[in-house]
Amino acid sequence: MVLGAVLGLLFGEHRQSNCSAFSLGLLIGLLDWVTWTLTLPPVLEGKTPSWTIAVAVSRFPELVGAALFGAIAGLACHALSTWRPPRPAPQRAKPT
Repeated sequence: MVLGAVLGLLFGEHRQSNCSAFSLGLLIGLLDWVTWTLTLPPVLEGKTPSWTIAVAVSRFPELVGAALFGAIAGLACHALSTWRPPRPAPQRAKPT
């Protein structure tokens, strides 16, 4: 829900391309991984976060998942914000 709210705030009424929506979602997924996977667990355990290569490599599968989730969420948010339901064709009045 937080990711959706952030994407909604960032997209808003702006017209963006699919590529920019994908990139923004990917970036948010990366930030999500750094925050929720690398930073928060050590802090909750009372330790200092360690952003070393060894820790990052051990958490690589979560990075792939967070990046894919963010990218797909970015594209989905973009698609939903630009989609409009089809309007029924106006009916012509018959001449009398």
